[in-house]
Amino acid sequence: LRRIGIAFDTTEAVKDAQKVTSIRDVTVEPVEIITVRTSFIESAMELREFLDKAGEHAEPEIGSPIGVWLLRLRQRCRDNKLSAQEQEILATLNIDATYIPESWIAMLNMYANLRARRSSYLGVDIDRIRAWQREQFELVKKNDGSLSEAQIKR
Repeated sequence: LRRIGIAFDTTEAVKDAQKVTSIRDVTVEPVEIITVRTSFIESAMELREFLDKAGEHAEPEIGSPIGVWLLRLRQRCRDNKLSAQEQEILATLNIDATYIPESWIAMLNMYANLRARRSSYLGVDIDRIRAWQREQFELVKKNDGSLSEAQIKR
């Protein structure tokens, strides 16, 4: 950081400023540096691109890199472990990180895959998916708080 002109304390900043100017009375004001991991920003932007293409309430496959990242993000959100900068990035990108259980997302993905194919495909218990669909419909009708707002939107 020093190579690009960032000083770590006021004394260092004053000495550096005096080296490059003939003015001897130098005032230095602290600058707040905001640091967020680049990987967080890249993943958030990748998720935003996915949502823009697939739909605002679409869910990436759980096993995909962005699906794993979103699951971990939601767990951190649930546990109040997101930094203010991370929360600001999510708000700027209009990303809802409300916690949704992995098992619920897995069933939603199976249901979406089944609907997309309009037929059965190997390895999926269609009756189980239909039962889950009916259960979700009943929970929405009950409106007893069993489903979060984020789940209902999906």
